Amino acid sequence: MKKTCKSLIIHANRTVTFHYENSTAQRVSVAGFFNDWQLAALAKNRQGIWEYTTPALLAGTYAYVFHVDGKPTHDPGNPRINHARSGWQSVFDIAAGDYPAPTRRASSLSRARPGSELVVVTLNTHSLQEKTGRFAKLADIANELAHVNADIIGLNEIVYGKIYTRGYDGCYYDTARMIQQQMESATGTRFYLYRLGFAQWQDGEHLGNAILCKYPLYDTMFTKLTTRDFWPAPQWRRMCIGAQVNMQGQRCLNVFVTHTMGYDLSDTPLQVAEIQKLVCARQTAKVAGSLVMGDFNVPYGHRYHTLLLQGPASFLDLWAMAKPEAKAVATTVDGKPRIDYVFWAGGACADTPQILDATLLFDGKTSGDRVSPLVSDHFGVLVRLRLPSFG
Repeated sequence: MKKTCKSLIIHANRTVTFHYENSTAQRVSVAGFFNDWQLAALAKNRQGIWEYTTPALLAGTYAYVFHVDGKPTHDPGNPRINHARSGWQSVFDIAAGDYPAPTRRASSLSRARPGSELVVVTLNTHSLQEKTGRFAKLADIANELAHVNADIIGLNEIVYGKIYTRGYDGCYYDTARMIQQQMESATGTRFYLYRLGFAQWQDGEHLGNAILCKYPLYDTMFTKLTTRDFWPAPQWRRMCIGAQVNMQGQRCLNVFVTHTMGYDLSDTPLQVAEIQKLVCARQTAKVAGSLVMGDFNVPYGHRYHTLLLQGPASFLDLWAMAKPEAKAVATTVDGKPRIDYVFWAGGACADTPQILDATLLFDGKTSGDRVSPLVSDHFGVLVRLRLPSFG
């Protein structure tokens, strides 16, 4: 149990108990990010103190407001205050240390092995953009990724910084970190994380891309992508991030995650060229090959999709290799042809991965006795492959 202030206790199971001392109040409620700003009633205990305990929460920063006899007020017992557009809010943190320690962890020397199977997933998370269930869905994402035993994960539209829209009023969040910690808690395995925000979105929230991996990430990299023709903003709004994954032997695997403008916007071919340039620049003699994934916003067969396949890095569309009969399968809830991809770019190794399977994830459909949760306006794309052997 950790008493962070006079009125707030964070328990070992990541629940939080609020206390509010007011003997004359007739009713007291609390609303915050933890319950999508829905009023939760406090009950008066034997000592005459109003109290309420939340369900278990993910790691993150949480703002909240008490409502005393219908009037909103910040917590007088908590010195941490956030001046939001809607008024003063109180703030607390659920930190990584508030999670139960995983029962086991992967060795820091773990490596992806040539000839071994890898499960690769890409997902546009649409983080914190729903009206309700915004934090519960992060746990759903983590638990489903754990269920499919994902090894390398690319995430788009993670929140990494402040967010102002949908009632958040400028509080800081790191949703990729929240997913990482939930996965570690669910699996007892360490996951390595590299994420980067790409400037400010519409009203100032900092969205970005992330790489999550069971194997150590090093030599991280990124390139700013030309962004001029969508949402008035700095020209480096979009970006591509990358990192190297340790491999057994002397070669490594590069992993890149990006989110391009797509469709018929004039910046897209420039962004494709910039991504290709980064991938090529990192294809050194020690690199066996590269995985390039994310939401490219271009459907299969579009001329910008062709630019990806025919560029200097010679991307291979792994879904199309696995599912030639369903190359244009929809990966969004509105049924658009596939715009989420996992590509392979060959490096020092001339061989390509063996594609064992490709399937959609987070599409709300039932497989066996399990339903893959619908968590975004995108479905996830899962590719199971076997890495080529190399010297």
